[in-house]
Amino acid sequence: MNDRQAAAQATTDLKFTELTWADFMVKYFRWARALDIPSAVSATDAAQFYGFRCTDVQMVHFHKQGEGEGGWFRLKDGRVFKWDGTRSDPDPAFYTNATAH
Repeated sequence: MNDRQAAAQATTDLKFTELTWADFMVKYFRWARALDIPSAVSATDAAQFYGFRCTDVQMVHFHKQGEGEGGWFRLKDGRVFKWDGTRSDPDPAFYTNATAH
């Protein structure tokens, strides 16, 4: 097994929980508030800011073609939201380095 195969297997073996997604949501929500994004400043918590809960998240992507590194939440219903709360293209072909669930 080469390094790339070993890394892929390690990612596959990771188990992410709703608590993991909640931690990412809070991290990015705090970041949005620190950057004075109005909808984040006026929100009382991450779920209100994003309009979904950690139980709705299927995975988090950390790279998107054309945008580079970042954070995108892929929901179980197929929608995708960027860390700043904006909708993003749901086509999986645009995203790489996704967490496995």
